[in-house]
Amino acid sequence: MTKQFNAVRAGTFVGREAKELQEWIEAYVRVLFPEAGIEYWACDERGWGRGLRPSAVLPDLSRAGGEISEIVCYVREGCESPILEVAFRFGNGQLRQLTWAKIFDTYSTCWKIAAAVSEALHSIFEWREIPMLVDIAAKLPRAHWWEVYTSIKEPIVVQRTDHSYEVRTAGGLCLDSGDFQQDGPNARFRVQSLVLDWSTVLTNMKAEFSIAQDVPADKLAA
Repeated sequence: MTKQFNAVRAGTFVGREAKELQEWIEAYVRVLFPEAGIEYWACDERGWGRGLRPSAVLPDLSRAGGEISEIVCYVREGCESPILEVAFRFGNGQLRQLTWAKIFDTYSTCWKIAAAVSEALHSIFEWREIPMLVDIAAKLPRAHWWEVYTSIKEPIVVQRTDHSYEVRTAGGLCLDSGDFQQDGPNARFRVQSLVLDWSTVLTNMKAEFSIAQDVPADKLAA
């Protein structure tokens, strides 16, 4: 299976409200699958079922001293379209829904979305690393919050050195930059992961862009 993200930052949603993770998953899927026909996302807002209410505090994985024994992401048949289900299985065997979405797309696409969400949640809960795709996408302006494509019309250039990167519009607006010189030889891997994810986001948000070859550090900041 093709990995959906490369760059991560230290962090987790353990101890935070379920609503934060529910909203993050929605944004994450929007970045990776902007053309999927997702009607809406929902959760057990009133606590009538066995789902996690938005205000519920997220527990930890059992092997890390918490209560969750398994992360569950799957696709089931719905009355109008396939349904994506995201849930946690607890140590007592109880399955508690985190969120679900009605997706008017093929089952193949739905299962790709389920796999992408599963991959992200395992990174977040097992490795304490949050994929940065959502953070990157937030740096691109959109005409409305619900838009999946960026409102930037001018070309964007992604430049990199062996330890830093910069994302600028043709007009000179800096959208993002970073320098990891303190990481020594490993800096190039951090740069590479961010450039790859920026390429994914720019492609999916319909931006015109190019990725420059490695350039001298003094030229990057010019």
